[in-house]
Amino acid sequence: MSVVSNRRLGIYLGILFIFIGGMALLGNLHIFHKELPGALFFFVLFVAFAQSYAQKNSRWWAVVPAGCCFTLGTILILKSYSLVDSRYFGFVFLLGLGLTFFYLWTLRGIPPLKWAIWPAAGFLMLALYAWLEQINILDEKFLFALLLLLLGGFLIARGMPGKR
Repeated sequence: MSVVSNRRLGIYLGILFIFIGGMALLGNLHIFHKELPGALFFFVLFVAFAQSYAQKNSRWWAVVPAGCCFTLGTILILKSYSLVDSRYFGFVFLLGLGLTFFYLWTLRGIPPLKWAIWPAAGFLMLALYAWLEQINILDEKFLFALLLLLLGGFLIARGMPGKR
């Protein structure tokens, strides 16, 4: 490692320690809600990963931790201010992951990211399942069977020869 890299690493670590220490101190002084330092930490990580991708498109992988950090930060904000009943946090988490992979799929180009539609579809279907289960629209066994039928039909249709 060069001297510049060591200095930069030291600066980043210093900022990180000041941030964590400041959040811990403010949390102990009860200046804001207990979950806000965690949310702020996740949003800072989101910005770091998003900026990493924005600087270089070949760092497409940074979209995944950016989306996860944004989703977790959002859940902590929702919890902190009681904006959503806590039983919906699973739905919010799965929806965030699904949208993250869907966004990654929209970037398909170089490198090819067509594969991202599969985790996107899976997470979005699980989010739908979690949401419908919470609002008691459908019996969970019926819904699970319906989702399997839809997925099976989609896979069969996709595998059929002919124009796509």
